Amino acid sequence: MTASDAECPRRCGRRRGPVRATSVDDRHRQTNVAHHGNKRASSGVDDTMARIRFEGPVREQGVIRFEMPEDALPAEHPARVLWHLLGRLDLTSFTKDAKAVDGHAGRPVLCTRMLLTLWLYAISVGVGSAREIARRVRIDRVFDTPEEAVKKIASGDLDALIFVGGAPVPAFRNLDRSFHFVTIPTDSGLEQIYPKKKIAQNVYGWAGEVETHAVPSVIMTRNRDDRDFAVSLQKLVLSILVNKENLDANGHPKWKDSYVRSTLGSVGYEPTTEVIVLYNTLDSAGYRIIKK
Repeated sequence: MTASDAECPRRCGRRRGPVRATSVDDRHRQTNVAHHGNKRASSGVDDTMARIRFEGPVREQGVIRFEMPEDALPAEHPARVLWHLLGRLDLTSFTKDAKAVDGHAGRPVLCTRMLLTLWLYAISVGVGSAREIARRVRIDRVFDTPEEAVKKIASGDLDALIFVGGAPVPAFRNLDRSFHFVTIPTDSGLEQIYPKKKIAQNVYGWAGEVETHAVPSVIMTRNRDDRDFAVSLQKLVLSILVNKENLDANGHPKWKDSYVRSTLGSVGYEPTTEVIVLYNTLDSAGYRIIKK
């Protein structure tokens, strides 16, 4: 369970600085925030209460990890039931002393509905300690090598590993069936950058066929105005092109999935782009380059 397991409407998101209602709609929106989505709130609520700024999770906003927190829980998850139930209640008494209101300094109030959902869900699964809840909603990120991370997962000191590398990864080859790959939730934005790809069953015997995302790789250099430097890179690229069949047969398995004859247009390094274009032209005409 993470802190985002209990969603909060977008209008409950973090706001920097005072919130100033500039129209009837804005004022109405702030009133809805104060009541945590309770549309039937009493009309007698104090105007100060109606302008309280709340700090809560923004689940519809994409993050750099290419995930959508809204999709983190299944639609039938008990936490969602609690969230919807609490949304029908008037929770304004929890924030009657809040000072973070329009026109006044102060840190935004954490979303009451979110906190109650988290607390009630924790109790429902047998966790009543606030300290334990705080520990469970915290995600610790460490940067270990694949070998170190696999050992920690096996010992229970680490829950999961996110790794980008060419399959087969040596550290993953000889694992047992107590390990498994985690399916990444469908995300159209993610797939535009990282297309879906299947890892064949014979790559990792313990895992079987599994779907993942392909991460494009490029050879990158600086755009230096140095003839000797350009010539050395042209030789490197040409060597890869000429020996591609040998690399496919005897090199790392990823060479078979590599398309080194593509260019990046105007953003590519011009000296090496010229070599690739020339090689493609000669190859399409039936010629082969052989080193003397």
